[in-house]
Amino acid sequence: METLIPFELINPTVRYVNHVHFPEEYTVAKRILYDHEFLYCLDGEARMEYKNQTFTIRQGDLFHLEPFLDNRMYVEKGKSFCAHCVHFDFLVSDPKWDFSAPWAYFIHPMTDEEKLRLKELSQRPDPIPEGITIPPLLHGLNPSLLAPLFRELYRTYGRSSRGDSLRLKSIFLQILSQIFSELDSINGESIFNPIADEAIYYMKEHYSEPITAVFLANHFHLSPKYFGSLFKKNTGMTLQEKLLSIRMEHASQLLIYTTTPIESIAAMVGIPDVFYFTKLFKREKGISPGQYRKMLR
Repeated sequence: METLIPFELINPTVRYVNHVHFPEEYTVAKRILYDHEFLYCLDGEARMEYKNQTFTIRQGDLFHLEPFLDNRMYVEKGKSFCAHCVHFDFLVSDPKWDFSAPWAYFIHPMTDEEKLRLKELSQRPDPIPEGITIPPLLHGLNPSLLAPLFRELYRTYGRSSRGDSLRLKSIFLQILSQIFSELDSINGESIFNPIADEAIYYMKEHYSEPITAVFLANHFHLSPKYFGSLFKKNTGMTLQEKLLSIRMEHASQLLIYTTTPIESIAAMVGIPDVFYFTKLFKREKGISPGQYRKMLR
């Protein structure tokens, strides 16, 4: 049951945090949630059937699932999907309405008593912030800000101290802050011109290859000057700034999640000169690749 709460009363409950990696042709069967879920895509691509539409979730995208609505996700052949998933409420719930997300979503088969409890949960209140509508799919969010927050949320979840409980809430509030700031700037609608959006998608798919403004302008049958102006107007960045951001984000993930040598990572993200890569990485992140790996691993 949806109820509106004043924005300043937001006091979220983070119920469950996970890191998932689904291989090609993997399907999450149709399900209904009893709380909200964020899916933040770290890598790959998946399709989500939700609200009588099919959405494509790609790297850097955030997908928001509301309670009590059917949804189904699948990964197509030749693709994979890696993401953080977070189950939450915008307000701490009455104990009688609280539940364990792993029990509700992953434990099967259930007893008759457990099935009855699920039926009761379908009536639980759903307090949401007044004046804020988070659309199902948000793209264009800053991955250099959101990805580390979701990673830290995952690392903090499950710790039992009171300090960690507050830290979990604090990190999630920072995530909400980033989302709401983006929504404030775009009034709940995509800020991207379709051409700018497609250009970014192309860069995310081909970031290891040489990419220039002239090449992309020709691809979209536009003059380089007009394409550059359109891209910056819609993203606030030049094409080279955006390309660098994409490359550095991929490099960041490789530094955190793999033991690949730095010189190999530089080549993998399209900057074969490791000294130049180190210079660019330090300019983007404020520290060297080696320091970044040591700090976040």
